[in-house]
Amino acid sequence: MFDDLSRYMGRVVEHVQLDFKDLTSGAGNAPPSKQREAKEGKKKVLIVMSHTGGGHLASAKAITAGLEELNTAEELEIKIVDILEEYTLWFPNRLYNWYTIYPVVWGTIYTTTKKTNGGPWLTDPAKFLSPTVVPGFRRCIEAEDPDLVISVHPIIQCVPVSSFVRNGAPYITIVTDLGEGHPWWFNKESDRVFVPTEAMRKEAIVGGMKEHQVMVAGLPIRKGFWDVDLSPANRTKQREDLGLKADKRVVLVVR
Repeated sequence: MFDDLSRYMGRVVEHVQLDFKDLTSGAGNAPPSKQREAKEGKKKVLIVMSHTGGGHLASAKAITAGLEELNTAEELEIKIVDILEEYTLWFPNRLYNWYTIYPVVWGTIYTTTKKTNGGPWLTDPAKFLSPTVVPGFRRCIEAEDPDLVISVHPIIQCVPVSSFVRNGAPYITIVTDLGEGHPWWFNKESDRVFVPTEAMRKEAIVGGMKEHQVMVAGLPIRKGFWDVDLSPANRTKQREDLGLKADKRVVLVVR
């Protein structure tokens, strides 16, 4: 426990020093590029996420598999980065594991940040925590220099995209929640936001997104589910294997 705490405090000190260096050197003050310069050869896609639960990483891997299916390794490089863990002083992985044990804490954080989104500085966590993440986010983009950035986590675009994507690369958000979308998913500076349902598309537009920015595309799915035999014969066999009655409807309950 003490070794883990010591390592974390070392990370905090390191990132505070880097953030202070950026602040005093004026890094990030230059205006962002409007358009990325075309370059020859292999393109690079950067998928940014955070290991808060398994869904964000699973989605990132599913997107990677899809891109690899459509492009050769000589054409496209794809990299997944836990941008919060690797480039900021926060430790969301451990925090998430802690507050999901207490549903009241998790529910309070979720509903409160929904209500305060876009509010005054002191009441909106996205605004007053922005200085603790933007420098690290910017360092990540500068270090990786991608041709395309894909986000699969709402926290990453709770701050202005232009504050950290400054190389002119397009920025795409792929929403990994199925029911409702937290407002942090719907950053007006995103070039495209892919949502799983029509209901969420309408939610994004009500939240300020333009119609051309939002597209319904379903959820990213693992490669093993791309080609599924949906024939009546296979359905019957699967029901028999699972001991399910042929004349009864199957309901999947997800918690």
